[in-house]
Amino acid sequence: MGIKTGKKKKIILLLLLIIPVSIYCLARVIPGQKITCLFKKKIVAKVIDGDTVILSNDDHIRLIGVDTPELNSASKPVRYFAEEAREFTKNMVEGKGVRLKYGPQKKEKHGRIFAYVYLSDGRLLNAEIIKQGYGYVFLGSPFKYQEKFKEYQNLAQKGKRGFWGQKDGLTIAWRDAHNYYGKYVTVKGTVVDTVNSGKACFLNFHPEGKKDFRAVIFSSDFHRFPDSPENYFNNKQVKIFGLVREYKGMPEIILRDSWQIKVIPEGLKILSGKIKTTGKIIRGTVSSEFSIKIPSDKVIKK
Repeated sequence: MGIKTGKKKKIILLLLLIIPVSIYCLARVIPGQKITCLFKKKIVAKVIDGDTVILSNDDHIRLIGVDTPELNSASKPVRYFAEEAREFTKNMVEGKGVRLKYGPQKKEKHGRIFAYVYLSDGRLLNAEIIKQGYGYVFLGSPFKYQEKFKEYQNLAQKGKRGFWGQKDGLTIAWRDAHNYYGKYVTVKGTVVDTVNSGKACFLNFHPEGKKDFRAVIFSSDFHRFPDSPENYFNNKQVKIFGLVREYKGMPEIILRDSWQIKVIPEGLKILSGKIKTTGKIIRGTVSSEFSIKIPSDKVIKK
């Protein structure tokens, strides 16, 4: 009898340990994903930028699947919305307890640890940054929740959350870019020539590449853009957002991320703030091209 009673006590004790842990795990899952139990609770001591935090044990954590504008880099300027992205992450986790789930690859080349970071209420910080428009999906390598994160990004874009709602601002013609050094603007125009040197891809808006305005994609960022950007964007009408800087007497914008450039549908041609197209007007038909000014929210595609 004594042996049976002892076994019962052990079983009851085991159940008392398992049940709370099971309930805890059920409360911390991403909707639509498999249930995953998280045990590693840590305190965030400092937020470096939107996608990197330091724990109280000095571990540097790089959030999986999300990229935020560059803030701390000796070789690159502070990028648009970088400060806002850091403040968002700081308000979410600095000085607070979090739980980590590591990815298949635990560390990257700089020694930072890859992880999903869960808040005390069960939300996933990696996802919240994208949902609120303070970061975008990292496309450098596949990860478990990539498709779900892309959905979150699309919703943030449509809802104009975070930098998606701020980035259009002032829109200019490419020929006027030299008047906006040091400012963030949206530039409209047609890419008429491209060059890929292997180290960088140059999108030129003037037939003579080293005149007027151009956009530049460095090779370190090629993975963020369509394959062969020199072919993909050539002869395309585009909108480009970024900081206009002067380089060897000409204006240019550095493209670090694919969201900075958008291809305009072929039915519309942008000429110095005007819409140029061919088609029917209110009475009659025209067979030659004509130019009309149309508010951006009233444009009708072919």
